[in-house]
This record gives sequence, structure tokens and C-alpha cells, in this order.
Amino acid sequence: MHRCARRRRACAHSFNSLPVSRRGGAMRGTVLALTGCVVLMVTTAAACQEKPARPTNAGLRGASTDDSVRSIRGYGRSLGDAGFVAAVGAVDEQRLRVCWTGRCGYGPLAVIQPRSGITDSTSTTLASGEVIARIINRSDTGYIYRVAGRDTSYKFNMHARDTVYWWVGRRGDSLVSVFVSSRPGVRPMQSDLTIEDHGLRYWKQSLARWIWDERDEGAWGTCDGGVCCKSRGIPVLTSR
Repeated sequence: MHRCARRRRACAHSFNSLPVSRRGGAMRGTVLALTGCVVLMVTTAAACQEKPARPTNAGLRGASTDDSVRSIRGYGRSLGDAGFVAAVGAVDEQRLRVCWTGRCGYGPLAVIQPRSGITDSTSTTLASGEVIARIINRSDTGYIYRVAGRDTSYKFNMHARDTVYWWVGRRGDSLVSVFVSSRPGVRPMQSDLTIEDHGLRYWKQSLARWIWDERDEGAWGTCDGGVCCKSRGIPVLTSR
């Protein structure tokens, strides 16, 4: 029998066997036992709640946009803070570069955190699909890429005060990045993915960086123990 079921059955048995006074009032020991039983059942339910399945290439194949968002976002959130590295040196936090009509300046303050333990893998995550990093925007403005009429595009799908999960894998024959915002109603954004294979066990720790150039910012992170991934975070294709 599953351990969660055993705990529930034991708690129910304890409840049925508790003594009750003939005057109709529950005895002190009964109250304490019932309180402990309720706490046990609540704790057991939380511990036994199934975590979302990892969003693999196969699992996302043919999935609707809404299902893809729920899968990647739900999985990323289930990892919690422990699922991403926050140590100084492993992460990168800075104001990102924005350019309008040839003039550039400072944009939103954002931190990119690599997936904890991602370098323990000896086979590329690209073969199956994986969330490799989390991006947190600490600013009240999004990372605007383009405004066309009423349509605004955001780099890395990063809106104001947003948390974005960076998923890498395959869509058809192409290697892609998918950036999933935590904001309700925001569609996933599919972008480019460039990889560099350094050989098995090359990376000893999970790392993530913002990559600066003269015109733009890019995201970089370890994909597994031997491969690193890079993306410009610009919407190039519409996610299915």
C-alpha cells in the first residue's frame, strides 16, 4: 500500500477508536488526538500531492498553447526557489540594455538564475526538453522590444514584475527556446537557440549570464554537463 494511503487509514482507525465520555463531551485526550490527526492528514496531503510532469519534447508535441503554458509554468513553479541557483557568481543581475531610434539606455533590472543541478546530467537536455533557467524582473516596466500599434513585443517575454521560465528543446527539426511568463493570459514566446557542445562533464556547476553586445542583450546558461545555450530572446516564431 502507498505510504500516503497507509497514513490516512491509520488516522481514520485512530479516530474510530477514540473514547468519548457518556456525558456527550469529548475527553481532553480525544481532542488532542483529533488535532494531531488533522495536522497529520494536512501534512500528508501536501507531501503526497503530485508534482507536474517535466515538459519534455514528446509531452509538448501537438499540445495547445494553453496546455504548453500550463505545463512549463506549472513545472517551473513546482521547482520552487530550491530548483534554481541564487548564489553570487552563478547568477547575473543587471539593468538590461534598451535602444530606441538609435539611442540606448538602461532598461529593467532583471536576474537570471540557472537551474539547480542541471550540470549533473551527462546527456543533453535538448534530446528531451527542459527548463534551464528562471528570469525575474524586479522593475515596474517590461523589457519592451517593439511597439507596433496596439501590439507590444517583450524580449524574453518579460513583463513588469514578472517571473519567466526558459525552456529549451526541439520543435519539429529545430532547436528552440520558449520563454513562458507568469503573467495570466500571456502567450509563450518562441525564440532562437544557439548551443555549444564542450564535451561531457565540462561544466562543474550551473551558471547563467546576460550577454551584452553593442545593440542588444542575450541570455546564456548551462544546458547540462557539457552543453551551453544562448538566445537573443526575440520572438521569431509563434508558439503552437
